[in-house]
Amino acid sequence: MSFWNKEQTKTENINQEQHQNQEQDKEQKPDKPKLLLHACCGPCSTYPLEVVAEDYHVKVLFYNPNITDVREYNRRRKYLVEFLKERVRTYPWDEKIEMFNEVYDPQKFYEAVAGMEDLPEGSERCKKCFYQRLEATAIAAKEYGFDYFTTTLSVSPHKKSEWISEIGKAMEEKYGVKYLDENFKKNNGYGRSREISIEYRLYRQDYCGCEFSKRDMDKKRAEQEAAEAEEKAKLAEENRIKDDDINKTEQEPEAMVE
Repeated sequence: MSFWNKEQTKTENINQEQHQNQEQDKEQKPDKPKLLLHACCGPCSTYPLEVVAEDYHVKVLFYNPNITDVREYNRRRKYLVEFLKERVRTYPWDEKIEMFNEVYDPQKFYEAVAGMEDLPEGSERCKKCFYQRLEATAIAAKEYGFDYFTTTLSVSPHKKSEWISEIGKAMEEKYGVKYLDENFKKNNGYGRSREISIEYRLYRQDYCGCEFSKRDMDKKRAEQEAAEAEEKAKLAEENRIKDDDINKTEQEPEAMVE
């Protein structure tokens, strides 16, 4: 079973012209294992790639049916591809980084989380989503002969690393491909990912991907804006009362001193 469009894979092979001659001359290190890295977006891929690219032959899998808005999906995919191109130009990796692209099908996500639509962000619905993406990555890793698989998901402070680790190990047991159990949040991984994202001017989304996470983020934002507006109005009223007191004091005649 294949999880990506092979025709698109051909066109998205990240192969920079200035590196082509060097790549032809270099011999692949036989002791360097092959790693399939599931990537959810460009920003979350930045630090994980910095960690694993020196020790593994890395290929990136963009498999995210949870991104239910097609424009958002294309935007995140676009910035990931551009980051891989630019990073190869400026970072001394010893090989190109290929990206395999899924066939976009958000219906698979909806089917996986059916009945969990009303749960909040960070709930069992998210765990189910992690399971779906990690299982797809493990199957693809087995099908295409990778030694390891892992995911960029753990770099986010909003993702439960324990769940990701638990699911990854279960997929290793189920499909016989080793799971690289990395918590990319460690060693200020999230902070480093932000630094690289700013350096490369990557688009940083403010919600995970599905319409339900966007719903929760929009609600949170509206509540924050309402709270800020209320605080602003309260401060304005306090300042008005102070101004009234000052004006009243200035208008009162001074007591005569005999």
